Amino acid sequence: EDFAEVKALIAENNAVNQMVITGILKRFKIKSVVVENGEEAVEQINSSKEAFDLILIDCEMPAMDGWEATEKIREIEKRNRTINPVKIVALSAHVIREQRNRAIESGMGKFVPKPVDIEFVEELLLEYFPRQDADSAVVKTPH
Repeated sequence: EDFAEVKALIAENNAVNQMVITGILKRFKIKSVVVENGEEAVEQINSSKEAFDLILIDCEMPAMDGWEATEKIREIEKRNRTINPVKIVALSAHVIREQRNRAIESGMGKFVPKPVDIEFVEELLLEYFPRQDADSAVVKTPH
């Protein structure tokens, strides 16, 4: 699938995870900006000329964690009266109910367990950015 129109922000402090996630997104033709922590993610949202469509954010990072960053991003969107809030996805190695609940409460839409896998990302992209099926408009005739 090609999701080249999607602009992603990755907030992750682990270099290996950054590489894995950017690599997966590249397979879907998604360009991404990588930041090291929640503070930098909030700065990107504040200063970027283009809006992001998707943010993949680690829950536990130094300087500012993913939960606090998400809350701040949602506040910025409220202040700016953003019509289409950015899709924010929590990344965490801890798949426990408390973390999932906290992710939702802070304004994250989904929770992705680490290590991130390509099938999970593809499902997420298809859900968030549904494709117009090019074949559905074409009546197929037998040859």
